[in-house]
Amino acid sequence: MHEIQFSQINSPASSLLVYQNIPLVNESDSDIQFVHYSQILSHDEQFDNSSEDSVGNNETNSATLSHAELRHQIHIISERRRCAKINDAFEGLCKQLPNTYIGHKMSKVALLQKAASHLENSSRKEKMLLGVIKHLDQNCVYLGAELERCVHCVGL
Repeated sequence: MHEIQFSQINSPASSLLVYQNIPLVNESDSDIQFVHYSQILSHDEQFDNSSEDSVGNNETNSATLSHAELRHQIHIISERRRCAKINDAFEGLCKQLPNTYIGHKMSKVALLQKAASHLENSSRKEKMLLGVIKHLDQNCVYLGAELERCVHCVGL
């Protein structure tokens, strides 16, 4: 599974549309056409050429991506990459939550609700533990004072 990333190379010899393979989420993402960049015409060039040879160029026109089609395919690739990043983030969130299993499919809304609930519970637990720490500190101060009083009474 690979994602196609387009980039333009400008050189004196030619201008090429090149690609590199990047992992994708779905196998169906690999059905993108590749064309030489010189085949991608501006809107005006397409209009001019269509009036000249509209009958004889059906085969070459069908193999060529228009600029709009190329932009659309690049947009689709970008959107798939964005969705994959979002899904990866949700999977990472799922791993951080207790009692959440990756194999068990959970809706994104349910996962966000569970995360919010977990954060609220963690915040509540933190406040409770801070209260316990404060109480233990007070006990330490009290016991330290009692120890001083006992030592003073015994005369050590």
